[in-house]
Amino acid sequence: MSIEVVVCASLAITREGLRTMLSAAPRVSVVEVVTDPRDCFAARRTTHSDLVVADLSATTREPGEMTPWLRAGSETCPPVLVVSHETTAAATNALLEAGVRGVVASDADSVEMIRAVETVASGNIYVMPSLAGDLINWLRARTAIVDRVLQVRAQTLTRREREILVTLALGNSLDDTARTLFISSSTVRTHLYRIRQKLYVRDRAELVSFAFRAGIVSPVDGPAAPAAAG
Repeated sequence: MSIEVVVCASLAITREGLRTMLSAAPRVSVVEVVTDPRDCFAARRTTHSDLVVADLSATTREPGEMTPWLRAGSETCPPVLVVSHETTAAATNALLEAGVRGVVASDADSVEMIRAVETVASGNIYVMPSLAGDLINWLRARTAIVDRVLQVRAQTLTRREREILVTLALGNSLDDTARTLFISSSTVRTHLYRIRQKLYVRDRAELVSFAFRAGIVSPVDGPAAPAAAG
């Protein structure tokens, strides 16, 4: 069974190049060629397709600005594989966050392109290996920066607030926390409100996530010693 593809590219030479490259694969059939991403939705309504292969220059937009038309066409547009001319990790991440299912660089050869098409058409996410390594390192660095910011926020908690945060993060209810710390449930609620304000968290799930990421609670060693200002 062939993979039916819509090609989207603003330049004629790019459209024909992608059409020729993809059509050479036994399992791939190019069923439509368009010049604008929004036309992919119309193509989807009139022609069955399993995948859109879009040259990013066709949008004349930043990667993050692709989000509206990807979401708007979520019910009518198949998964999108982008041929990107911007190979930075930040650009690749922006595409994935926008809803793109696959990213290859503009210098990808036919073998790489067909592998990407088959992977995305099967329901998986594909990032070209030459882009994936940089993306992983970039995400690790960004995560480390975020974790350091969380640790700074944690230092604003008083000793009692840290004790409450640790107890709650370990799975105790408000009433159990009150009994453990020999205080009333209303006092726990008051402290919890202040904790959320200081840490910029909205609910219990975010509170628990914060406690682990900031190193206040360890998944291996148990709760860290409650030492803080105040």
